[in-house]
Amino acid sequence: IAVHGQTLDSRGVMHLFRCLQEIFANIVKHAGASQVTVRTWLDAGHIVLSVADNGRGLGADSMRAGGGRGLANIRLRASELGAAVTFADAAPGTIVRLTFAPMQTPETRAQH
Repeated sequence: IAVHGQTLDSRGVMHLFRCLQEIFANIVKHAGASQVTVRTWLDAGHIVLSVADNGRGLGADSMRAGGGRGLANIRLRASELGAAVTFADAAPGTIVRLTFAPMQTPETRAQH
């Protein structure tokens, strides 16, 4: 898996796997969703990965409280990957988005 223009080491792959595992577990356990969409794209040099469902959503109370232990684990593992994570209401459902630091291109590598 390539992120930041580099290949993730085994620890990074495990953090990404555990983030996705927690996201899917939350969907199964809490969302009552009938559809899940996983997308990746490049946005201004950033790799973005999103998981969206059409379930109940997180709700305002959960968002204000920062979510439970599962969301805290996702935040922690994302930070270990150097990614920003956001949780958003999709009305219906939830979108979890991981945004990784800008990719290094051959041109930007030469500048360092």
